[in-house]
Amino acid sequence: MRLKIIAIISFLFISIHARATMFIEPSFAYNLSGTLEYKNSSGTNTRDIKGYSGTLKLGFSTAGLAIGGLVKRGKEELENDGSAAGYSWSTQYGAFIGYNLPIMLGFGVSYILPPTSHSDSSYNGVSYSTLTFGVAYSIIPFVKLQVNYGMSISPKVVVNGTANDLPYNNYTDINASAITVGLGVPIPLGF
Repeated sequence: MRLKIIAIISFLFISIHARATMFIEPSFAYNLSGTLEYKNSSGTNTRDIKGYSGTLKLGFSTAGLAIGGLVKRGKEELENDGSAAGYSWSTQYGAFIGYNLPIMLGFGVSYILPPTSHSDSSYNGVSYSTLTFGVAYSIIPFVKLQVNYGMSISPKVVVNGTANDLPYNNYTDINASAITVGLGVPIPLGF
């Protein structure tokens, strides 16, 4: 708890002296299309990724440049030829950097760590970090329409909570990518 208070005070101190604005941005996104591809010794298996997520960003911005951290909570559903192949809820942490143009258009990049549940000793499956590129347009003041493309980086096979680099067992490569569309509401925290 003390660490959180120190972090908040540090953000406030930085934003006051840098003439920056601290902000918080809740957003909700729906996964329009996504694929998860497993390559192993017997061939390639492809599954569709569906689902939705909520993200909370906390950061500061100055002269259009924004930087900060994020927390993402979402439901990911896997489908194999139209039939459900499983789903999972996950919590992820990450960082972002972005730039907002004066014409109500913004661009950003986020790096999101693997879900926290993938380090549990009972987890067996695939795990990867995500690199996301996004474009946002302010449709009305304080409401942004966001389109993001995310792709997997550093995929690993997790066995009993232990991450193993590829190739591992039969797995030779794992790729995931998704396009999401959502709404965000940046709220400036001025004091």
